[in-house]
Amino acid sequence: MDSALHGRMTVVTSQTQWTDSEVIEAYRSRYLIEDVFRQMKDRELGCWWPMYHWTDWMIQVHGFYCTVALLLRAMVAEAARAAGVQLPVGRLWSQLAGIKKVVNVYEGAGAGGRQVRQNVWTKLTMEQKQLMEALKLQS
Repeated sequence: MDSALHGRMTVVTSQTQWTDSEVIEAYRSRYLIEDVFRQMKDRELGCWWPMYHWTDWMIQVHGFYCTVALLLRAMVAEAARAAGVQLPVGRLWSQLAGIKKVVNVYEGAGAGGRQVRQNVWTKLTMEQKQLMEALKLQS
């Protein structure tokens, strides 16, 4: 029990050049990295599982791919936030997953019997429209 500390906490660090406020800020922002690990382990949203590899080399490659995927997801989320779309990560990905594009191909309907292609987007929610604009997905 920490009853002798009366609600106080001791933070130990090897960063001797940091000021007290920098140490406290780093301690208080630890939830950010904890959230990254939570995302990596999430079986629906994360990328680490399932892992079908047995050799050390393949596990390392899998870890590299997962890290790159996590970085790309963070970049997409940051681009959405910068454009003013404030969504939790899970909802952001579910909204993006709901955006579908259908290409209708009409044989011989164009001049000279050429194919005519028509791009049609599925019906979008307001959040999906905002994401399409923020991430420039209209093309």
